[in-house]
Amino acid sequence: MNSNDTDYSDDEFISKTQLKKEAHAQQALGERLTQLSEPVLATLPLGDRLLGAILEYKRLPSRHGALKRQLQFIGKLMRDCDTDAISALLDSEPKAQKLAQLVKQRAQEQLRVIVDSGDEGIQSVLEELTILDRQKTRQLLRAIHAAKDDSKRASAEQRLLEYLLELNKAIA
Repeated sequence: MNSNDTDYSDDEFISKTQLKKEAHAQQALGERLTQLSEPVLATLPLGDRLLGAILEYKRLPSRHGALKRQLQFIGKLMRDCDTDAISALLDSEPKAQKLAQLVKQRAQEQLRVIVDSGDEGIQSVLEELTILDRQKTRQLLRAIHAAKDDSKRASAEQRLLEYLLELNKAIA
């Protein structure tokens, strides 16, 4: 046996072709991720760098090969992620059902922020949800604070939640 020979068992050996197939699969999964909305991406186990690269992909112009280079970069970053877990999460639920659930969760979070923080909460939600009507949101918030009993307060919160759901569905 030469000193150049290395002892590899058949289980450890990965061919160059197999490595390329895995790289292309990672890049294809990355491309699939670029088509998802931000609320859906936020629920996936992606690292900060990968999430940033995906969001950057969405902002890039579609000329001069920028998107192709960014996809290659996303594929490179996906080497450090658990691609099996990401694929399983994407394939586990029907997309519409999953998206509806995420939109509802996002709206409920926004409702809590607005109710708990008042005008500051409205401002922070407005930065995230740019189509929010500040005046209408303040009116709905005043109705919540003006409610004298729990049933009226719950009804006022429901109206604000329905408004937030409508807006979140529009951007999803």
